[in-house]
Parts: sequence; structure tokens; C-alpha cells
Amino acid sequence: MSLKEKIIEAAQRQRGRTVAVTAWGIAATIRVMSGTERDQWEAELYKSGKMDKEKFRARLLVRTIADEAGQRVFTEADLATLSDMDSVELDRLYTIASKTNGLSKEDVDALTKNSSSGQGEDSTSALPAPSKQPA
Repeated sequence: MSLKEKIIEAAQRQRGRTVAVTAWGIAATIRVMSGTERDQWEAELYKSGKMDKEKFRARLLVRTIADEAGQRVFTEADLATLSDMDSVELDRLYTIASKTNGLSKEDVDALTKNSSSGQGEDSTSALPAPSKQPA
């Protein structure tokens, strides 16, 4: 098997973390977004050339909460419904999804430092850091 084939095979395996969601009475999988999904999420945050924090946590969770097969449970049409759920649970799940998808505080800090250099509208320089609640 070539290196390229090994990389593609490894990339096709779903990665994620199953967590208990006590408020909902279920266990949910928080999955890793694809590069395309992450780019779309970041682009969605920067419509109009500035960061749109409305439904910020729900926007990430829509893309990362998955079923047992690793398929997304929610779509963008579910943003309002998800946003209206228990904020404590949303914040906890957002923190887990952030960590699972490599959105660490250090990443956000590095991006924020770059924001003063006059980046364009597709910049990810002002992502809010995940909350410090326990996962």
C-alpha cells in the first residue's frame, strides 16, 4: 500500500469522542470536522468581514454532534433549535468540540495576535476561546 493510500485510509476513519449529555438523557459523539467543514464553519463566522458571534456555539455543535455511525445529527436548519437549549450544556459540549477539533486556547491566542495585521474577511483571528468548564 502506498503512502498516499495509507493516508487516505486513515483519514476515512471517523474520529471523535462519546460524551454523556445528562441534560438530554443521552450519550453523544462529538466528531472531528473535515478540513472542508472547518473552512466552511470559519467562513460562516466571518460573513460581512467581521466575526458573527450569534449562535456561535451552536454553529460548531451542528457540525460536530454525530450519531453512532459518525454522521451529523443536525443541519444548519437546526441552529435556532440548538441555540435555544440549555446554555450550560451547550457550553460544555462546545468546550469538548473545540478541544476535539483542535481549537485550543493557544490556537485562538495565536490567531488573535495576527488579527492586528489587517487580515481580510476570511481571517479566523477573533475566535472566542472555549470556556474553562470541566469536560
